[in-house]
Amino acid sequence: MSGISGWSEAIKASLLRHNYSTNCPHQQGMPHYTRLPFHRTAALRLAQNRRRIAFAAMLAYPAGYLLYAHFQATALGLPVPVFAGLFYAAFVAIAACLICVFLPGLRFAIETVALSRFALASLAASAPELAKLLIGSPFVNATLVILGAALVHQIFYGSLARQAELAPAAAARKAAEWIDGAPYIGSMSPSA
Repeated sequence: MSGISGWSEAIKASLLRHNYSTNCPHQQGMPHYTRLPFHRTAALRLAQNRRRIAFAAMLAYPAGYLLYAHFQATALGLPVPVFAGLFYAAFVAIAACLICVFLPGLRFAIETVALSRFALASLAASAPELAKLLIGSPFVNATLVILGAALVHQIFYGSLARQAELAPAAAARKAAEWIDGAPYIGSMSPSA
């Protein structure tokens, strides 16, 4: 065992070492990790989603940097674009961790929102008027990011990908398999 993979396997082994089986009828047929105590379930979900969290945080830094690239001031001794990028990365990493632990059904949206945020920030870097609008109106910024995430999700995983059989769908499946660490089983599976 070496690196992240060894660390992840060690955590999984330690979390699953104890048999938390139960005879309660409401827990029959549930995945094994739902019967673990909360702190062990949270650690297991974070270990399983570590690549997803890292992907979102790594895209958040350039998104924050690009969105504030036209500022020439400093904040806490750092140029504003660097400070904004670090702040975005930290905030997105924390939010992604909370989503993976408390709202695991929404964890698929972490990558699509990250891609949408990066695309919007790239567009804003080329159009300073758009950047001023996005910075001045958080509601517009959030709305465009969520709409972009819905579009990215439809293109890579949804009905648009099935209808048009777009080539990026195969790349998205491979990316999802790499992020999840397991084959992607979803709307894009061959049996669907």
